Amino acid sequence: MLLLGFLLVANPSPQGASAWRSPAPQAAPAVAHSDIQIDVGAAGKPFSFIVYGDMRFTDPKNTWDTDPVRRVALVQRIAQEHPNFLLITGDLVLNGERFGDWEVFDQETRPLRAAGIQLFPVLGNHDLVGSVELAQQNYFRRFPALNSRRWYSLRYGNCYFLMMDSNSSIEPESPQRTWLASELDHLPPGTDYVFVVAHHPSYTQSTRESGAGHAPRSSERRLGMFLEERQKKLRARLFELSGHVHNYERYQNGGVTYIVTAGGGAVPYAVNRGPRDFYREVGPTYHFCRFTIGRRHLKFEMIKMVGEGRGAKWVVKDSFEMK
Repeated sequence: MLLLGFLLVANPSPQGASAWRSPAPQAAPAVAHSDIQIDVGAAGKPFSFIVYGDMRFTDPKNTWDTDPVRRVALVQRIAQEHPNFLLITGDLVLNGERFGDWEVFDQETRPLRAAGIQLFPVLGNHDLVGSVELAQQNYFRRFPALNSRRWYSLRYGNCYFLMMDSNSSIEPESPQRTWLASELDHLPPGTDYVFVVAHHPSYTQSTRESGAGHAPRSSERRLGMFLEERQKKLRARLFELSGHVHNYERYQNGGVTYIVTAGGGAVPYAVNRGPRDFYREVGPTYHFCRFTIGRRHLKFEMIKMVGEGRGAKWVVKDSFEMK
């Protein structure tokens, strides 16, 4: 296990936190899959992190694939929240091989860097559009701490994060599933909460038949069943955080909490709300999710953007606590 240590907010560089810097010329990275764990830091008191995804940064003139006004407002609001760190559930840009899209990403996310917020992403399908070699080069230049790994783990206080690449195989005999099983078998002592973060969700009420949307693939459904089997053996509570479906959803099954958070700006998808969904509001849900963690205590809030621009209001639309 390769261990990289980072101080979360101490002595941030002028360009932002150490896990994230502006790109510099380099060769295209190889696709590497060996283990990497990033030790974000120890938490001696309650802390918070934010998770959201599917911003699809691109030319602001493009209002068809993404909403540039709302995606900028979400970044600015998250910077004001000043979480200890930020997770992104994929689709950072519209076209991964396009340098211009990543330049928009650099420009529009400056408030996060100015606030010294470390950002840890997983790959979405749009992040790999076009030449995979160029797309990976663009992605890993922004996140050198990942050391060209497409899956990796994070540790902060009593939380452990398994950052997966759902664009690669997650079948039982795959290297990534083997890694995931080993990580769950060897959690750090004192871990209360485990977050499996991937772009594609194991559970969603969205369907292709409902218009633009996404139904879980068989591999994703099997991943959910795997997590539920593992939950039976774990003291720590398991969560799956995902994106891809441009809306918000929350479910529980087999003791695992599933949260789809993909309201970062991409064109909204319809979701067929049902009795299993803890959140049942219809329509678009531009939002981010905030976790506040204490010793064996977790508070969750989904903050929805109501309206747009300077007149927008930020309203908690879903919440729960665990002890």
